[in-house]
Amino acid sequence: MELGRYSIPQLSEPVDLDSDGDLDIVVGTRGEGRLWGFLKILVMATWILLSML
Repeated sequence: MELGRYSIPQLSEPVDLDSDGDLDIVVGTRGEGRLWGFLKILVMATWILLSML
C-alpha cells in the first residue's frame, strides 16, 4: 500500500504512536525536512496522516 510520495524519503519505522496496540508508521524525509506519522485506524480500516515537524 502506498501512503504517499516524497521527494527524498529517508526512512520509515513501525511505531505505536497512539498507544492503541497496533503499529503505526513514522516517515522521515530529507527533501521536505520533516517527520510524518501515519496512524492506523482499525475501526475504519484506514490511515490518517499527521505532520509531526
